[in-house]
Amino acid sequence: MQNPNLWKDKEKAVKVTKELSELQQEVSEFEAIKTEEDLRKIELRIFLPGEHDKGNTLLSIFSGAGGQDAQDWATMLLRMYERYCQRKGFKTTILHQSFGEPGGPEGRIGTKSAILEVKGNYAYGFLEKETGVHRLVRI
Repeated sequence: MQNPNLWKDKEKAVKVTKELSELQQEVSEFEAIKTEEDLRKIELRIFLPGEHDKGNTLLSIFSGAGGQDAQDWATMLLRMYERYCQRKGFKTTILHQSFGEPGGPEGRIGTKSAILEVKGNYAYGFLEKETGVHRLVRI
């Protein structure tokens, strides 16, 4: 900024002053952090910058081929996601759940499909990568 040659090139000067302004804004945000909660809010903005990351989401679970075992696995996944969301402070509601036929010696009823509504700040951002097939491997 103190270099007199900087001001001769107007485009470069504008770019440098804009960069300086952005850096000063970031520094002032970090200086303003008073609590760990403030730090977490800034971290969320950094790590979840997507347009929809702040919003709510729907989570769909479908049991695959595999009969009763696949349905039991779908039930375990549903329970796991509900607990995860509770720990994160999200509110969950099961919008739809279809059950399989009772089976096995215990007479268990598994889940064929379920749709879970998740509400809370950054619910979509935290769950958006939970796509694809989740397999249960027994050893």
